[in-house]
Amino acid sequence: MKEKERPGHQSIDTLLFKRYFYVYIATNPDHSSLVTGLSGSLSIILAQWEKGYGQESKDCTKLVYWERFMDVQDAIDRELKIRKMPFRKKAELVAQHNPGWLSFDEQNIHE
Repeated sequence: MKEKERPGHQSIDTLLFKRYFYVYIATNPDHSSLVTGLSGSLSIILAQWEKGYGQESKDCTKLVYWERFMDVQDAIDRELKIRKMPFRKKAELVAQHNPGWLSFDEQNIHE
């Protein structure tokens, strides 16, 4: 049986095993296509793309935007909201947070 957490206290599992979920936008080299996705790890997604898995149909392997969530349902809801946006709105979202459209690697960011 799962132990209920007391208000203001986190269980040992929560403290030891924090899990994040990432909503991201990836683009191709000329930024003419934007793909939205959800993952538990940006580094795994990038490693898969390097090996040629996923996104190859649109060559969208440049990760230019991401948001981090602790709750998977919040991440799913946000990913669906972004996915429904027209291209122009997605591009504005990227430009607002990443004006140079630099990739995850170029920004030297770590999860």
